[in-house]
Amino acid sequence: MTGFLFFWSGRVHNEKKSMKSSRISLLIVFFLTLAHGEGAADSGGQKHFGTDEAHYKYSERIAEIGDGESGINNISWNYLEPQPPENGEHTYRWELIDARYQKIKASGRALQIDIEPTNVWACEFDSSVIVVDPALDPRSAPRKGNAIRKIKPQYRTDWKLFVEALIKRYPTEHLQIGSEAENIWSNAAGYIEAVSLAREAAQGVNPKIVIMAAGFNTAELFALSPAAQKKWLANPVAKRKLVFIQEFIKYGGGCFDVLCLHLNRDYAYIPSTVAWFKNEMKKNNYQKPVWSDDMASGHWLYDYDQIRKLKMADREAISEYRAGQSAMLVKKSVVAFSSGVDKVYVTSEVDWEHYIVPQWNYMGLLDSQGTRKPAFFTYKLMVSKLDGFLHVERVSENIYSFSFPDKAPVVVAWNDRERETIDLSNIFSVKEVAIEHIITHTGERSVDARGKVSSVKEIVISPEPVFIEAFQQRSN
Repeated sequence: MTGFLFFWSGRVHNEKKSMKSSRISLLIVFFLTLAHGEGAADSGGQKHFGTDEAHYKYSERIAEIGDGESGINNISWNYLEPQPPENGEHTYRWELIDARYQKIKASGRALQIDIEPTNVWACEFDSSVIVVDPALDPRSAPRKGNAIRKIKPQYRTDWKLFVEALIKRYPTEHLQIGSEAENIWSNAAGYIEAVSLAREAAQGVNPKIVIMAAGFNTAELFALSPAAQKKWLANPVAKRKLVFIQEFIKYGGGCFDVLCLHLNRDYAYIPSTVAWFKNEMKKNNYQKPVWSDDMASGHWLYDYDQIRKLKMADREAISEYRAGQSAMLVKKSVVAFSSGVDKVYVTSEVDWEHYIVPQWNYMGLLDSQGTRKPAFFTYKLMVSKLDGFLHVERVSENIYSFSFPDKAPVVVAWNDRERETIDLSNIFSVKEVAIEHIITHTGERSVDARGKVSSVKEIVISPEPVFIEAFQQRSN
């Protein structure tokens, strides 16, 4: 698989599975005004977790995690309004998602909605621009002709009316406009306009609604050496998409409240990726919260022999991958928070058994039959330990201390190379600490079971993350 395709097709999208450069034209003056408008919106208080790709069939099971929010992503404007209005009358196919919405709300969960501003009758397409073709295997060559240039002027009001109707029917505090926009739009100006119109319409219904944008996916690009980055960006497709991102950040700062990133590769790539995006905003004299609306729960598989074994239901391969998924879920979340990400939506709730990008076939917290995987229990444990944190400090390599307004610190620690004994007496004032291990095999224990107790000066860590807290002797 070529580098730029890894970069730009972490998740390619179509109508069934939501679609998660030209120069700025005459709209530049308008967008320059937007970019220096309102400050950053509230990033969601102290709720730091959610799940991505809501599966309404298992919403009650997912609610057991306690993260509190599910994202609906597989909808577009065209999906819900496939025909233009007749004599000013709009026909929306709400029946396609009513059951999903009501089942999720009945489970007590909040809802984040990601709507694609894509529509075959309302959008103008660019036949000269190459984008990744969602109908093909991502290892195949991209093609020209299906990039969106803009919403046609005569249909911009219809887009606003659609967003207004959507928010009235499905009240939400978090509305995302588009996912991996660089893989769908031919230029930033058209996308900025679509987000701006949606923001205006949504805030007319709910002035406090948070507008999430972009869902940019740069994979490991910003963790590469300068020489490797130069080679990567020598590909004109990758270069155009980077220009798209830079122009969106430069001219679109006023059209969104939260900048979203897809963090789907190894956790080692997260700090440099987040730093690059924050620096781009800083260069343009603003700063908005950064969330990951799509954070893969497990390893991104580069080894197609391992993928083959998983597809053949090799028990050893499945067990190994699921144990690794549990560990990676914690590592990625913790490193993301430490890097300045305020909220993560873990992808996905359920395995996408037949999705064309094979890595996503195994990322579910539940398998395709709804069975809880080890990562499900580990995620529940992590939410119980870390949600509500105020600050996270990187103490040293792979040791992170989370502080809270109403309880003592929680430390998350691991050593990717070997077992190691560490001393945390500089963080904890007690002699003993309680250590809670992640769950790597289903059935091994409940997430409510007590961890082991250790001397604060002799804490053993390994490649599997542990949660460490001051030990409190229980009264009888």
